[in-house]
Amino acid sequence: MRGATTAWRSLPDLLGGIGWRLLVRVLFFSSVITLLLSLMELYLDYRRDVGAIDQRMTEIDSGYRQSLGDGLWRMDERQLRLQVEGILRLPDIRYVELREASGQAAPLVVTAGSRQANPPVRREFKIVYPNRGAEQLLGVLVVEATYDRVYRRLLDTAAVIMVGQAIKTFIVSFFILLIVHRLITRHLTAMARLLGKYDFRVSQVPLLLDRRPPRSGDELDHLVEAFNQTCTRLQVAYAKERRLVDSNIIGVLIGNPDGHVQEANQAFLRIVGYDQADLAAGRLRRLELTPPEWHDRDDRAVVEMRTTGTVQPFEKEYFRKDGSRVPVLIGGATLDERGDAVVIFVLDLTERKRAEAELTHANRVATMGQLTASIAHEVNNPIAALLVNAETAVRWLDRQPPNSEKAKPLIDRIVSDGKRAADIVRRIRDFSKKAPMRKEDLEINEAILEIMRLTRVAASEHSVSVKTRLSEGLPHIFGDRVQLQQVILNLIMNAIEAMSEVSEGSHELLISSGKADSDGVLITVSDSGPGLPEVNPDRIFEAFYTTKSSGLGMGLSICRSIVEAHGGRLWATPNEPHGAVFCMTLPIGEKSIKSPEPSSV
Repeated sequence: MRGATTAWRSLPDLLGGIGWRLLVRVLFFSSVITLLLSLMELYLDYRRDVGAIDQRMTEIDSGYRQSLGDGLWRMDERQLRLQVEGILRLPDIRYVELREASGQAAPLVVTAGSRQANPPVRREFKIVYPNRGAEQLLGVLVVEATYDRVYRRLLDTAAVIMVGQAIKTFIVSFFILLIVHRLITRHLTAMARLLGKYDFRVSQVPLLLDRRPPRSGDELDHLVEAFNQTCTRLQVAYAKERRLVDSNIIGVLIGNPDGHVQEANQAFLRIVGYDQADLAAGRLRRLELTPPEWHDRDDRAVVEMRTTGTVQPFEKEYFRKDGSRVPVLIGGATLDERGDAVVIFVLDLTERKRAEAELTHANRVATMGQLTASIAHEVNNPIAALLVNAETAVRWLDRQPPNSEKAKPLIDRIVSDGKRAADIVRRIRDFSKKAPMRKEDLEINEAILEIMRLTRVAASEHSVSVKTRLSEGLPHIFGDRVQLQQVILNLIMNAIEAMSEVSEGSHELLISSGKADSDGVLITVSDSGPGLPEVNPDRIFEAFYTTKSSGLGMGLSICRSIVEAHGGRLWATPNEPHGAVFCMTLPIGEKSIKSPEPSSV
């Protein structure tokens, strides 16, 4: 009784869930079967009733022909009418007609019933009478029957069958529904409710069914066991993931593609200088953490993630809470097929960048050490001119009276030479000192010519002929003058040292600049030295790879890092007939760092 009451109370849930669909399908299937069986039964009844009418026609033929023949022979109209009316009283007979077969103008006709336009059954029987050993045709008996009673009986039968079967089908289906609910769907509903509240981040009580345990486990027991095992595996997997995130070895943040940060570990918060209160208040958005010049790179990363599901690690910068910048290496992946959630891994590159800056500065200072003679030559020229002009001016001023008109132009040249010497010393000091990257509008040809002055003595000592082919009117690039000059200086010095190892042929160095195809500036340094390695020539840009007996293998690696940090590209190709060509492309203006408001990574 309690189970029936519970089932009745849960009826709305049944009608709104799988129970309703089950009831509809059972009713539909039962109705189809009932309809087919009913049609078959009605058809058999129809055939039986039609056969009864045919049998009745046969009985009329065998039972009335002789008596009707006697009546027609005697012309006993009263007897004939009684017999015709008797035939009409038979079931399903609608009309009977007896017509005399004679040549008279007014033959005898006896009728009973109402005639139909198109009767379903119509039979004619010849009425004969034996006379002198032969049968004489006296008349024709016409009998018409109707199926009206057959149809009414079929309709009544069909109504009784359909109503009875419908009531039986509904009652059976409803009790099937209650049984299914009692045995299955109420447990599935309980599981669904538990799943809706399930949180695998905390320990959960295993699922147990509210029923009397069967003697042997059934499908629901197997489902519950599989469910509990799956929950256990999810909890173990989540615990492993949390250990990875909470270990704080690397910064981890979880969010959606529009830049909202939903979760972040302590390592990431330390990198950007925020805390859990900022995260809970929604003050962390990846777009606002990203400097404007990195938006374009972030756009490409978002497209890559949506296309492949992952984004390969790349370097960028984040704003810290205090407004300073922190260099990071990031990579990520989508957490679902639709890409609605993403996980980003962030590595702080501050120490690495500091080490790279130290190494870059050391490389620059070491390169400057190789140019001591050139630097001395550059400084000596204005100083020597300054001394000559000073001595001449003194002599003009020692005369009596002093000749100030002759001394004044000399003093002006002394000032000019002093400024020229100071400018040379300033450039060398700027090139040698350690300072953070400072990007500005830069005329690349001017930067090339400045650095070439420092290499003239080194080129002369190694009998290298230096030529330039600098295109005029090139657009400005946006970069750090000192770092880009370091790249050019490294390429020139490498070319000079490479050609010094070749004893035969001319030593020619060509430095050229021009417009690149992709809205950039192309700088090339070509030499006639021994050329690139035949196997894997790109290895020359790897750190600690060198072809020199005394080299560290860091120069070209540093050069490529500097160029890529400016949004450019550095590569090498063989020169003809021998030697190497080092090519460098740099974007013009601020094209590589400006972008519209994008999604951020």
